Order: sequence, then C-alpha cells, then structure tokens
Amino acid sequence: QCAVLDLIAKYHPKEQKQIFDIMNLLEEYLRHSSSAIVIGVTKVFINLTKDNDVLYPQVIKRLRDPMITLLSGCEMSNSFEMAYSILSHIYFLILKGGRVVFSEIYKKFFVKFEEPLYLKKLKLEILIQISTDINYQDILNEMEEYVNDFSIIFAKDAIKKIGELGLRVDSSLKSIVTVLKGLLNRNTDFIVSETLCVIRELSRKYPAVF
Repeated sequence: QCAVLDLIAKYHPKEQKQIFDIMNLLEEYLRHSSSAIVIGVTKVFINLTKDNDVLYPQVIKRLRDPMITLLSGCEMSNSFEMAYSILSHIYFLILKGGRVVFSEIYKKFFVKFEEPLYLKKLKLEILIQISTDINYQDILNEMEEYVNDFSIIFAKDAIKKIGELGLRVDSSLKSIVTVLKGLLNRNTDFIVSETLCVIRELSRKYPAVF
C-alpha cells in the first residue's frame, strides 16, 4: 500500500475532478492504524493541492487531526523515534502554510519530562513557529518551566527560544522581559550567561526595552 501511495504522489492529474476523485478514495486511509500509510496519504494530498490556493488550506486542516492522533499514540506507547518522524512531518506542514491551523492546538506540543532530548528540541521549535498574540503567554510559561529541566542542553535551548519568541511575537515582549529578569536572579551560571546572551540579541531589535 505504501508503494502504491508513493506512485500516486508522483501523479499529476489533468483536471480538478481527478484530484477530488483520488482524495475521496484515499480519505478513509487517514484513519489507518499504520503511520506509514497515513503519512503516505498526507504526501499525496499535499502534492495534489500544493498549487491550489483554495484547496490547500482545507487539506492542511483535514490532515491535522490524523497526524495528532498518530502522535498521541506514539507518545502513549513511548515510541519516541516514530513520534519524532511524525513531528517532523507536522513541522513541515506548519512551515508550508499550517501555522494558524496548528496554533489552535499548541498544547499538544508541550514537552513531557520522560521524552528524549531530540524530541523535546523539535517540540520547542514547533512551539515557536505556532506562537501567536493569543497563545504566547501559555507558551512562555511552559518554556520558563523547561529552564528547570535536568538536561542543561535543553534548559539552555529553552532560554534561547524565549528570546526567539520575543522576536516573533512583539506583544510578548513585556512578559518576556519579566521572565528574563527573573532568570538573571538564578544562582546558576549557565542560566545567567545564556539569559544575558538572549538579552543582548533582543536589545538589538528593541534597544529601549532593556
């Protein structure tokens, strides 16, 4: 089935009716238990609609829930490598026009304590990409907690992402400055030094803030 889906993904329909026919036939496979098949159908849907400004956003929204279902299943079974693969596909969808769609479910990408570093770092990247004026406060609060992670690498990455959040969402700046000032009061060298680096980067764009 995966081989067939790979062939279909390379097909270029001659008319829109063929696009709808193919998508209608494959719709039920978005509920398949095999992640490889769901991802294969996702690839087909994206390739069929990527040049259609009307259909493409609808397809992104349709693909969101099956991908999140797969991700949740992997997390429940601690299949971290598969979760990373699915997250990578979600990240691709976000970068290719799915920011708004996935920003509605941003809590699905909050990091879990037991997850490996590579998974945590990708989730952080996704959280930054889907941050908005509406959800930035929850995301900022979550990232502040990540600074307490047992992994120094991840804790430092979380501080960097707090700075990136400030560069991406202007309305978050006031809250971010408060968080950064709090981090400067920590008695941990790497936290203070990383925070100073973030403040330096932010002050280049917002010199009047610090």
